[in-house]
Amino acid sequence: MRTLVLTGYDENFAVLGELTAPLMLAYASLHGFDFHCMRACPWSYLKEAPHPSWWKMFFMLDELEEYERIIW
Repeated sequence: MRTLVLTGYDENFAVLGELTAPLMLAYASLHGFDFHCMRACPWSYLKEAPHPSWWKMFFMLDELEEYERIIW
């Protein structure tokens, strides 16, 4: 089953994200999963970027065609 481990964070959560993202990558690698970490809002034209949870939601919806399972 093709699986993606997905996370993302902005500068407000950088300390936590920099601590946990490598652990998520190690987990994904151990189990043969793909890993993706979103570090910036993909919609740079917005005056105020939405919360990173929304970035992941839209990215996840796009990736559902390629992956059978996404761990968020």
